Amino acid sequence: MQNKKRIIPLICIIVFLIASCLIVFSSAQRSVQTKKIDAMNSSLLNYFYISCPNGNALRIEKHSKFNVSYRYYLDKYHFDLYADDGHSIYGSDTDIKGNTIFYHAEILSGSKEVNHETDFPKCVIKINDALSDQLFFYPGYSESDIDTKPSTSGKLYVSFREAISYEKALEVVENMTSYGTVTWLWVDTYRKTDMSNAPITLQNPLNGGELPVYGIPLYYNGQDINAPSDAFLNILNNAPSDDNANDIDRMINDIKSGINDSETTLTEKDLRIIGLVLLPTKDIDRTQIIEEICNKGKYICR
Repeated sequence: MQNKKRIIPLICIIVFLIASCLIVFSSAQRSVQTKKIDAMNSSLLNYFYISCPNGNALRIEKHSKFNVSYRYYLDKYHFDLYADDGHSIYGSDTDIKGNTIFYHAEILSGSKEVNHETDFPKCVIKINDALSDQLFFYPGYSESDIDTKPSTSGKLYVSFREAISYEKALEVVENMTSYGTVTWLWVDTYRKTDMSNAPITLQNPLNGGELPVYGIPLYYNGQDINAPSDAFLNILNNAPSDDNANDIDRMINDIKSGINDSETTLTEKDLRIIGLVLLPTKDIDRTQIIEEICNKGKYICR
């Protein structure tokens, strides 16, 4: 009888210790989850900031208090600087090891629809608001190989025939004010080997011979950017490159090395601008804009 009385408290102690260990383990795993997803979300916001010439902007909101899941809102600024014209919604789930999967979230039902082409919240889309390919052309690209007919509505994607400095690009931006608003500057982030086959560059490369584009937003998420180059350089210069770097950090570091492959901190003088995005003024004849900007030899427009 006495042995029985001794065993019961012992069992209770063992159960308590096991439960305590499980709680500690669960808390530690949740900490790993949260740390990894927070770092990834921060990197994702940075990546979207430099890779969205069409004006799309990313918002991230916590979706559940009980598990590590978020909602990613892709706001679209195709026709206006300050008011978005709708959004797409994505979701994420993170396992106990901190691995995250994305999915397209139904707006009404909130259900999951996994699709390998839409399960990651890409800022970039192949078709723009004018239903034309969102194409840029690297300096030196042969016009005989491309269709340079500009889009009939929405933004104009303007490629330079020669790279210019950031300072010179700001002069071009100022000169464009009579036609509309420059919303984005395309930065040369490519190595010579990248451009050896003169690929077409666009926002969301799907095929061989296509490369992504990166640059400096002058407007983002409905706001003017006061120091555009500073924000761009800060992202490239401060992306983690140690063992804690995630896949998106490594992509950002690769972009930086495309501008300057040394270990030095990038400055404004390192930037070479090779294109821009123009939102034409609504009350100006688009054919006049195209004639004066695109047909005088300096630029290629889409």
